[in-house]
Amino acid sequence: MILVNNNNLINKLIKKKSILLFSANWCKPCKILKKKIKKIEQNSSLIFFEINVDLFQEEIVKLNVKNIPTILINNKVKKFYSGILSIKKLMFLIKQNF
Repeated sequence: MILVNNNNLINKLIKKKSILLFSANWCKPCKILKKKIKKIEQNSSLIFFEINVDLFQEEIVKLNVKNIPTILINNKVKKFYSGILSIKKLMFLIKQNF
Protein backbone atom coordinates (compact mmCIF):
# COMPACT_ATOMS: atom_id res chain seq x y z
CA MET A 1 0.00 0.00 0.00
CA ILE A 2 1.33 3.41 -0.93
CA LEU A 3 0.74 6.26 1.50
CA VAL A 4 -0.39 9.38 -0.35
CA ASN A 5 1.29 12.49 0.99
CA ASN A 6 0.20 15.40 -1.21
CA ASN A 7 -2.93 16.95 -2.72
CA ASN A 8 -1.72 16.83 -6.32
CA LEU A 9 -1.30 13.08 -6.18
CA ILE A 10 -4.83 12.63 -4.84
CA ASN A 11 -6.23 14.68 -7.73
CA LYS A 12 -4.26 12.62 -10.27
CA LEU A 13 -5.28 9.30 -8.72
CA ILE A 14 -9.01 10.03 -8.70
CA LYS A 15 -8.84 10.65 -12.45
CA LYS A 16 -7.09 7.34 -13.17
CA LYS A 17 -7.85 3.68 -12.72
CA SER A 18 -6.96 3.35 -9.05
CA ILE A 19 -8.01 2.02 -5.67
CA LEU A 20 -7.92 4.57 -2.85
CA LEU A 21 -8.37 3.75 0.82
CA PHE A 22 -9.48 6.62 3.05
CA SER A 23 -8.54 5.88 6.64
CA ALA A 24 -7.06 7.27 9.85
CA ASN A 25 -4.40 6.01 12.24
CA TRP A 26 -6.85 6.01 15.17
CA CYS A 27 -9.55 4.02 13.29
CA LYS A 28 -9.73 0.39 14.43
CA PRO A 29 -11.89 -0.81 11.48
CA CYS A 30 -9.36 0.85 9.15
CA LYS A 31 -6.54 -1.17 10.69
CA ILE A 32 -8.50 -4.38 10.19
CA LEU A 33 -9.25 -3.49 6.57
CA LYS A 34 -5.59 -2.58 5.95
CA LYS A 35 -4.56 -6.08 7.04
CA LYS A 36 -6.98 -7.55 4.51
CA ILE A 37 -5.67 -5.22 1.82
CA LYS A 38 -2.07 -6.25 2.51
CA LYS A 39 -3.06 -9.89 1.96
CA ILE A 40 -4.74 -8.95 -1.32
CA GLU A 41 -1.65 -7.02 -2.45
CA GLN A 42 0.59 -9.99 -1.64
CA ASN A 43 -1.50 -12.28 -3.84
CA SER A 44 -2.29 -9.96 -6.74
CA SER A 45 -0.92 -7.14 -8.85
CA LEU A 46 -3.31 -4.61 -7.29
CA ILE A 47 -1.86 -1.56 -5.56
CA PHE A 48 -3.87 0.43 -3.04
CA PHE A 49 -3.23 4.07 -2.18
CA GLU A 50 -3.92 5.09 1.41
CA ILE A 51 -5.13 8.60 2.20
CA ASN A 52 -5.17 9.73 5.81
CA VAL A 53 -8.40 11.70 6.30
CA ASP A 54 -6.86 13.73 9.12
CA LEU A 55 -4.29 15.20 6.72
CA PHE A 56 -6.49 15.91 3.69
CA GLN A 57 -9.76 17.36 4.97
CA GLU A 58 -10.47 19.50 1.90
CA GLU A 59 -10.11 16.56 -0.51
CA ILE A 60 -12.28 14.37 1.70
CA VAL A 61 -15.09 16.92 1.53
CA LYS A 62 -14.73 17.30 -2.27
CA LEU A 63 -14.94 13.53 -2.75
CA ASN A 64 -17.92 13.26 -0.39
CA VAL A 65 -16.21 10.71 1.86
CA LYS A 66 -18.40 10.61 4.96
CA ASN A 67 -17.16 7.54 6.86
CA ILE A 68 -14.00 5.56 7.27
CA PRO A 69 -12.79 3.23 6.13
CA THR A 70 -13.94 4.08 2.63
CA ILE A 71 -12.57 2.67 -0.59
CA LEU A 72 -12.80 4.62 -3.83
CA ILE A 73 -12.51 2.35 -6.88
CA ASN A 74 -12.17 4.21 -10.17
CA ASN A 75 -13.98 7.20 -8.72
CA LYS A 76 -16.84 5.08 -7.28
CA VAL A 77 -17.20 5.19 -3.52
CA LYS A 78 -17.52 1.80 -1.82
CA LYS A 79 -17.85 1.86 1.96
CA PHE A 80 -16.52 -1.05 3.96
CA TYR A 81 -16.70 -1.59 7.68
CA SER A 82 -14.75 -3.93 9.91
CA GLY A 83 -16.07 -7.43 10.25
CA ILE A 84 -18.48 -7.19 7.33
CA LEU A 85 -16.28 -8.06 4.36
CA SER A 86 -14.13 -11.08 3.84
CA ILE A 87 -11.11 -10.89 1.56
CA LYS A 88 -13.11 -12.87 -1.01
CA LYS A 89 -15.97 -10.34 -0.93
CA LEU A 90 -13.55 -7.40 -1.08
CA MET A 91 -11.86 -8.92 -4.16
CA PHE A 92 -15.25 -9.51 -5.78
CA LEU A 93 -16.21 -5.84 -5.34
CA ILE A 94 -12.86 -4.67 -6.68
CA LYS A 95 -13.10 -6.90 -9.75
CA GLN A 96 -16.67 -5.77 -10.31
CA ASN A 97 -15.65 -2.09 -10.33
CA PHE A 98 -12.10 -2.11 -11.65
